[in-house]
Amino acid sequence: MRTIPAKQPRSRRAGYALILSMLSLALFGMAAAMLVKSLDWQRSIVRADAIRLQVDWLAQSALQRAAAKLSGQPDYAGETWSLTADDLGGNSTAKIVITATKATEPTSRRQLQIHLEYQEAGELVAQLSRTATVDTN
Repeated sequence: MRTIPAKQPRSRRAGYALILSMLSLALFGMAAAMLVKSLDWQRSIVRADAIRLQVDWLAQSALQRAAAKLSGQPDYAGETWSLTADDLGGNSTAKIVITATKATEPTSRRQLQIHLEYQEAGELVAQLSRTATVDTN
């Protein structure tokens, strides 16, 4: 007489399939988490580059502004240039302090110093100071 095998091997196969599918889901979840973290890291790098570029443009603009004022007003000593969120088109603001002093030699040259503070949502995110010498003639 022949004996009927027990149904144990079939349930083992189902158990292995369940374990395999759970491991696959765990690996997929870890890969998705790494992708999200990588995208967030890249976004922060792009944002930092955009801020750096904006601050550099503002510094160049402040130097050009001061040079233009010096050509029309020889006694120009500087100013504080405040830019609002509307001026910058977002939630950023900037305050730029421009100081113009006479250079030591020759007397037709002036030294310009700027100090820029760039804020986003009320938080200071960048500072920059630059010095340039311009000829007022």
